[in-house]
Amino acid sequence: ETGGDCYDFFPLDDGRLAVLLADATGHGIGAALVVAQCRALMRAMLSVKLDLPGVAAAVNNLMVDDLADDRFVTAFIGILDPAEHRVDYVAAGQGPLLMLSPPDDVQNRSASDVPFAVVDGREYLVKHFEFAPGATLVLLTDGFYETSDSALELFGEQRVIDFVQQRSHQPLAELITELYEAVRVFGEGRPQADDLTAVLIRRDG
Repeated sequence: ETGGDCYDFFPLDDGRLAVLLADATGHGIGAALVVAQCRALMRAMLSVKLDLPGVAAAVNNLMVDDLADDRFVTAFIGILDPAEHRVDYVAAGQGPLLMLSPPDDVQNRSASDVPFAVVDGREYLVKHFEFAPGATLVLLTDGFYETSDSALELFGEQRVIDFVQQRSHQPLAELITELYEAVRVFGEGRPQADDLTAVLIRRDG
């Protein structure tokens, strides 16, 4: 089956790393084609300029011209600087964004701007996170948060926060696998209702 989420990592010439997490509206082939287009446009723009607001604006304008009015893409575009322990980002409708630092510090931010393909000519704002030693940036599409049990209670943000904080030294690949399993169990075996995509970035302590 096809999905409407994607993630990508794009090494830059100066040693930094571009990070993408995106979620297109809908499911199936249509959403997969839209999110593939978003990823391709992002890579193309990042190959010619590193101006994050300019990249976001250009991708948005191209998608406004190309998509139907009921289609849009939420996206996190970040430029990770490992030397400065910092990520600058545009969160176009993508949130929550969680920065979790041991033992119990939580930064929980919502999207900083509107999704792509909603407003033509939008100027996007850049924000940033600083990585404290051992901090983990948690980027998840809404399928994680919106998985529900039989009583229609959502898995929600606090369960994600507690889960990651309790595993602050666990390898991230294992953590993602276990988080997916926790969500699947919480959903009590019902068919998965939405795409699930996770990007976790940790500063070694």
